[in-house]
Amino acid sequence: MGGIIVALLGIGLIVGMFVLRSRSSKGIEQRAVKVADLKARKSAAGNYEKADIQRSIDRINDDLGVIRWAKRLSWAGMAVGLILIALTVVVQVPVRNVGAVDAFGRPTGTVSNGPHVTWPWETVTIYDATVQTLVMEGDGKDEKPRQNVRIMNGTATAGMDVVVEWRIDPTVDIQTLHKDWRNFESLEARVVKPRLATSLNAVFETYDPLIAQREKGATPISLGTMEPKLKAELQAALPKEILVRNVMIAFVQYPANVQKALDDMQVELANTQVALQQQLTAQAQKAAIETLASAKMTPEAFAQQCLIVTERLAQQGKPISAAWTCVATGNPFGLAVTGK
Repeated sequence: MGGIIVALLGIGLIVGMFVLRSRSSKGIEQRAVKVADLKARKSAAGNYEKADIQRSIDRINDDLGVIRWAKRLSWAGMAVGLILIALTVVVQVPVRNVGAVDAFGRPTGTVSNGPHVTWPWETVTIYDATVQTLVMEGDGKDEKPRQNVRIMNGTATAGMDVVVEWRIDPTVDIQTLHKDWRNFESLEARVVKPRLATSLNAVFETYDPLIAQREKGATPISLGTMEPKLKAELQAALPKEILVRNVMIAFVQYPANVQKALDDMQVELANTQVALQQQLTAQAQKAAIETLASAKMTPEAFAQQCLIVTERLAQQGKPISAAWTCVATGNPFGLAVTGK
């Protein structure tokens, strides 16, 4: 409505200045003719009459000066009117933005970035089409709290820190999006956040971090494999005008009992790895002793080589089995081959 009023003011100013210019031009012509007539009469008049005619000519010249200034002013007035009209019909959409056009409160179109000409009764609402980052973490003091998500078929709830990168698709018509939500600022709070919560629960409802303990031969499910599923679910839930660029699960806070079970599983896994490494080390040490024992050397030379191998293992920081020994025994060389 404001645009229409400003446009009418601009049109009125242009029309008024045009009328002023026309009348000024006509007034200048009339007075110029009158001055020429007075000058002709002056040349034929007496001295006393000449003075009166000259005063009339001076008055007319003064009027002509005012009229000429009014004519010049009309140009400036028309320029102001054109500027007012331009302000109501020319719209500049910033780079990486799109605009939704309304006419009398109804969406009528979408414009891309750059200058555009619209009708005075149309308004353009700007939507930011750059990548937006929604970070849901912490205690929610900024109204973006960690998300509580149902897991393990709804038997437990985990807190998840989630990062979502989203944007408006600048290549599509956003009339429907604008009609439903009216402005860009409401999209994150009223569209992206609630649908993210719904998508999290839909994707993670059957997620079981303890599946490797519950089912024999089952592999633990990595959170990295869940992120693409969450992205696809969220994209399907959002309006087509909004694109999900990336979804990241930064941190998961499991319930105390689930976290304890995971910690115990990690300790057990670490112990298993240590036992396997010790077994491999013992086997390697046994092979080294057997290699030395099979060589044709005196017991003293064998003992010397065995000590050299032992020293190298110690320098490399490798564990040495308690069964490792370079002590002579009752074998043909008088040495113990006891590495296990």
